[in-house]
Amino acid sequence: MSTGLLLDDVLGTHSNVRVLRTLHRVLPSIALSGRDVGRRSGVSHPSATASLRMLTDVGLVRVRRARRADYYELNRDHLLAADLARLFEREAEYESRRATADEAAQAVERAERIVVWARDALESGRV
Repeated sequence: MSTGLLLDDVLGTHSNVRVLRTLHRVLPSIALSGRDVGRRSGVSHPSATASLRMLTDVGLVRVRRARRADYYELNRDHLLAADLARLFEREAEYESRRATADEAAQAVERAERIVVWARDALESGRV
């Protein structure tokens, strides 16, 4: 169901975003079947197919019809493709930084536990 606004349609569902992210990560000359897109995106085959159909209708995805399956690739020439690529790259950068921050926070927590243990050991005369 189209809202009439391209970004609402393109980014309107988690499936659409996951499918676009998956196609963005694939090398430009590689096309994936709908099942592969669904598997790599973590969405059901019917959801992937619906997203691919809508994204093909707006021109963001190209489809190549084959005998046994349709093969899809991101249309990197589409007006939104470069901006979506930047968004996905920024998202990956954010996730990497968040993972680093989480690891640092865990290291601080471990260090705090060691300090508490050492202080308790000193106060109780165990050391």
